[in-house]
Amino acid sequence: RQLGDGFRRFMMQRIDQVLAMPPEQQVQEIDKFIDMMEQRRQSRDQAGERPERGDRGQDMTEAQRDQRRKERLDRISPEQRAKFDLMRDLVNTRREERGLEPSPGGPRFGPPGGGGPPR
Repeated sequence: RQLGDGFRRFMMQRIDQVLAMPPEQQVQEIDKFIDMMEQRRQSRDQAGERPERGDRGQDMTEAQRDQRRKERLDRISPEQRAKFDLMRDLVNTRREERGLEPSPGGPRFGPPGGGGPPR
């Protein structure tokens, strides 16, 4: 869970940075992110790999899944959720402008080639 908290903090800092940029710079940064996502997707497709999804709760009861969702929501403030939703909307709008399908889930802003905070 600590790793998840560190990544969550990093991701929120990155989203704050992008949202603070002027619109033209936001578009450039979002384009870099989309290019990175597409490159990863193409690499996985060529290698015949499926993205790792981790434990998605398949072996849980409905009550356990509900509890897990509640715990996940409790770890993120309403303000953070609103910023994450805004970022997801900006990324998906830009993807559509570029003729790409909207991304399922949300953005995973991180350094190029990485999936989290720099080490």
